[in-house]
Amino acid sequence: MEKPFSEAEDKVSMNNELNDKVIDALQHALISIGAEVLKMQHKGKLHISQKSNHSADVVTDGDHTAQRLLQETINKLCPNDSILGEENLAVRKDASRVWILDPVDGTNNYRRKSPDFGISAGMVENGIPMLGIIAFPAQNTMLSAVRGKGAFLNGKRITLAPQTELSQAVVGYDLPYGGRDETGREYLVPLTTSSQYVRMWGSYTRNFLEMMHGYSDALVHPAVTPYDIAAVLAIAHEAGCSVEGLGGPIDLTNEHIGLIIANSPELLRQIKDVLPK
Repeated sequence: MEKPFSEAEDKVSMNNELNDKVIDALQHALISIGAEVLKMQHKGKLHISQKSNHSADVVTDGDHTAQRLLQETINKLCPNDSILGEENLAVRKDASRVWILDPVDGTNNYRRKSPDFGISAGMVENGIPMLGIIAFPAQNTMLSAVRGKGAFLNGKRITLAPQTELSQAVVGYDLPYGGRDETGREYLVPLTTSSQYVRMWGSYTRNFLEMMHGYSDALVHPAVTPYDIAAVLAIAHEAGCSVEGLGGPIDLTNEHIGLIIANSPELLRQIKDVLPK
């Protein structure tokens, strides 16, 4: 079963700049940023703007604040790296190491004062996810991983119990928007009828947190973005998950990516078999 980017794994290693002290500083920064974003949410005076014609495609000043603070932190700790942020923050073309940020994953949850959102920072080197940190401020929870060093939930190493039968599996899912709804519905029906049940959270990282807790067994999305999954892929790899792109290899330069993450190769194979080709 395909593990993302596995054939290139031995060709990439993080230099000494990204040491334990820097990683610890990044984690503490995400906690601080999460507290600020949560405070803005609780005040209830968020400025909300449309990003496209779809009513669900919005951005808040919480998103902008989180991205600005993340950018400042990474620029200070890793000044030679490039940063790609969801809210109009472009990557330097000459950079081999890129941070991909989703300042608020689950903006519609956030704007409605739901606790189900995450702040995500993933580092990719030569196309390979090497580090992932995701903070969930309302849950006081953090996922983290560095390639080759394991995946952790609030500092405790993640060990998943593999589920090998789709009929007994809980599957995380979310319907995409912005013209991709038809594909989303086509996937939802077979997943619902073949699994134990399907959960939706309105946030890809929040759905992933459920899986890392062991509350669900797989996560499927027909059109996720690089901002959603850069950190997730690093964590999933270190947690021992099986990961595969839908319709082709996982390419973080694509705007939308179909993706399956499962806690066993057998479960991933069964999910692929029930999805429309």
